[in-house]
Amino acid sequence: KLMQVLWKKSSRNKRMILKVSNGVVIVSTPYSVSRVEVEAFVKKNQAWIAKQLKKDAASILQAGQTISLLGQTYVLKEADSCFTMDDSCYFCRDEKKWKAFLLAYAQDFIVERFVYWSTKMGQDSLSLKFGFYKSKWGSCRRDTREIRLNGYLALCSPRMIDAVIVHELCHLKFPNHSSRFYQEVLFWFPDYYKEYKKLRSIKMVRTK
Repeated sequence: KLMQVLWKKSSRNKRMILKVSNGVVIVSTPYSVSRVEVEAFVKKNQAWIAKQLKKDAASILQAGQTISLLGQTYVLKEADSCFTMDDSCYFCRDEKKWKAFLLAYAQDFIVERFVYWSTKMGQDSLSLKFGFYKSKWGSCRRDTREIRLNGYLALCSPRMIDAVIVHELCHLKFPNHSSRFYQEVLFWFPDYYKEYKKLRSIKMVRTK
């Protein structure tokens, strides 16, 4: 299979940047960079690219593999829609349907945990929203008291979800990741580091 390379030029780029997304190698460069330089840059980083492509391919759902949803393990089976039955999780290749399924599966539980922790921590008048993000589990806007949580939390265990919720709620008091912030997090959730470390192994799996 030939490697697909997408070359993007931008005046904002000060140097060549490489990333892999959905099976495509993306090279972002300043306008001054030539095709020969791009080809040399890609060739120089072939080992890294191969590793990233392998990791990227592993995040695509495959029938017969197992998946964990809120800590419960299912065997993946391909179908025309997305749902769980007994110990099987059926999925289709429509990414929108997959994300809608994940959110429907986990939203009630996550909201319940959010209410539990916000009440326990004395935080009220909050807004909770969901989205799907590649590089963050949640975010907090102190000015609007809005917390956003990643729909891919459906792939996490209940304790991992608690760790993310406590993390974001503590940002209402401390906006940065200072030592005082982490002291606050550990006060409410002593197992925070143990659970947050597990989040690194969670693959935000997609359908294609």
